[in-house]
Amino acid sequence: EQDGVQMVKEIKRLNTLLDLAVDDKMFGTKARSFITHANSKGIKANVEQQFNIAKAVMDRGLHPIIEPEISISMQPEEKKEAEKLLKETLLENLNKLRPNEKVHCFILLNVFNL
Repeated sequence: EQDGVQMVKEIKRLNTLLDLAVDDKMFGTKARSFITHANSKGIKANVEQQFNIAKAVMDRGLHPIIEPEISISMQPEEKKEAEKLLKETLLENLNKLRPNEKVHCFILLNVFNL
């Protein structure tokens, strides 16, 4: 964990693995990460990493799925701030995509404060 996020583990041989996915007629890939604190630097780095992976996936004609998850253990105010930062950063990156580029986003937000 760094800057309040757990990044996607480095994927060695990403291009080779994506070529195999195309050969096997797979739909796409999913990149999952975890946000533990409302840290703008960490959230920005996290989302940018996921979009970089997504671009490699799209370059192969596959459908990228990104899934940043917000920790349920954050205090309510920090969680709210993390959600705001995540939304802003996701929209920033989505708005940079060309019209033919599509990224599927699953955002896991825990609505319960246990």
